[in-house]
Amino acid sequence: MANTTYTVKKAKKQGEKTFYQEVGKLLIREGAKNGVLFLHFLDGEYAVFVQEPREQGGDGAAK
Repeated sequence: MANTTYTVKKAKKQGEKTFYQEVGKLLIREGAKNGVLFLHFLDGEYAVFVQEPREQGGDGAAK
């Protein structure tokens, strides 16, 4: 399995039209457990991790 790269865009609505501006790239590493976010307007890189679902109790509240 190879890394997957996504383009990150900001959506801006003007009337009925939507315009998209590229703001970065998201690279998901092999195995889909983590990745890196590169934002064009900020220095550095940001780590991203999969968020596992929380267990819920009988009342619907997360434990």
